[in-house]
Amino acid sequence: MEPIFLSQAELADLSGRKLKAGQVAWLKANKYFFEINANGHPKVSRQYVQLRLGGAAASQAARLSAEPDFGALDR
Repeated sequence: MEPIFLSQAELADLSGRKLKAGQVAWLKANKYFFEINANGHPKVSRQYVQLRLGGAAASQAARLSAEPDFGALDR
């Protein structure tokens, strides 16, 4: 079974940062959803990253952070 969260090595590879403060700064700057664990390390869902980086599936991830189209209610 695949882990739910990215490993520290995978997170360092994604962000290009080894230190947790740098990883958090990169995640915020790139508008990734993440949580901080008790040790202060950012935790990022593997599925979320796959959606963000998965080409056509990336549009689904974009909808997670997009504003709703309230104009559609007028149609």
